[in-house]
Amino acid sequence: MATPSGAGASAQGRTVEEREGVKNREANHRSTLFNVIAVTVAAVIAAGSGLGGVVVGAQVSADRDDARSSREFLQDQRIELYGDYLAQFDELHAALDPLLPTNDMQGKPRKDIPDPGAEAVAEARRANDALRTLDGRVDVIGGKGVTDVTLQIALTTYPVILFAEGIVSCHVDPAAERCGDPFDLRTSESDQEISFAFLNLINYRQDFLEAVRAELGTPD
Repeated sequence: MATPSGAGASAQGRTVEEREGVKNREANHRSTLFNVIAVTVAAVIAAGSGLGGVVVGAQVSADRDDARSSREFLQDQRIELYGDYLAQFDELHAALDPLLPTNDMQGKPRKDIPDPGAEAVAEARRANDALRTLDGRVDVIGGKGVTDVTLQIALTTYPVILFAEGIVSCHVDPAAERCGDPFDLRTSESDQEISFAFLNLINYRQDFLEAVRAELGTPD
């Protein structure tokens, strides 16, 4: 009877060992699977991070190129506009020249000052209006140093044109207001302003060139 009892115990022991072996193999399998998954996830994350860095780097480079292109485009636009403005300024300057008061007008009533002619005044007005149109474009893309000068130019050209228009009107209607008033460069501030306006324009032209060179970074 002892033998069967011993055989049963032995069989039972092997069963317990087999169960423990199965458990150990399952644990090892889960551990191996977990390690494989962890390594795979880490690789995916690393790859994604590297790809993200490439995308971000490409975006930064594209933004930098866009900014440079915008600056170059603005620079080209300013160069063209400032050239057009200077050419129109010179045209206006030439149109204003025959309208300027001279020393021999001193003390004469406005109705006795030589008539500059309506066509000459109209030409100066057209040239001035064309320059004012360019002023609007300069205000949009021009730097402050340039726009400060163009504003002064705008304020200076009108007195000469208004003076010439007044002389033309006095020849049409000599009895009109102020047509009998003498033109006085010595004591009249308004008449002095007209005389000085043309001289100021010469200075403002140089101021404009200096402001443009400073803004564009071009040599004198």
